[in-house]
Amino acid sequence: MSAALRLDPGQGLVRGVRAAVLTAPTVGAAVLAHALGGGCLSFLAVFTAAGVCWPAAVALLGVRRRLPLLLLWIVLAQAVTHLLLERLCADVVSGQASLSQHLLTGLSGPMAVTHAGAVLVTGLLLGRADAGLWAADALLRAGARALRDTQDLPLPALPEPVRSSAPTVADARRPRPVWKAAPPVRRGPPALLAR
Repeated sequence: MSAALRLDPGQGLVRGVRAAVLTAPTVGAAVLAHALGGGCLSFLAVFTAAGVCWPAAVALLGVRRRLPLLLLWIVLAQAVTHLLLERLCADVVSGQASLSQHLLTGLSGPMAVTHAGAVLVTGLLLGRADAGLWAADALLRAGARALRDTQDLPLPALPEPVRSSAPTVADARRPRPVWKAAPPVRRGPPALLAR
């Protein structure tokens, strides 16, 4: 099995990374919308929301999901994040206000609008990115399947070489190999002077 087939977006590490990529912007957009709407923030609430939403995203992303289901998940993740941010707000934790009272007064019109905008933007961007990942996976699988199919094809038969009927010359002079040196040139006095 090729490496491309082992990188299935619905399983293993790739699924966990996809869930983290879905969780981080969703919780981050919820926190940003909450802060822009005038709500209180708590790092403990942010990390708790990410800790609750990530396993839910892993469960959701076992197979390819369409945009409406991703939007529903993002709405639920925004609601959980909002609830945790309100629950762990300093006024509620200290006992100055009850959770129900804080939820009723904390959810203002601008906060609801920013939460809805965060849902739409996050859903559209992440839905498109996830669709691209599944398309890339389908392309890799098709390429691997095509390679596997071409390996099973028989090789074309080559024609037999044509034998020449011309007689071969046994005494044909062969050219001198390039790496052999030419015969040495004799240097010195002419042979007539040497007498």
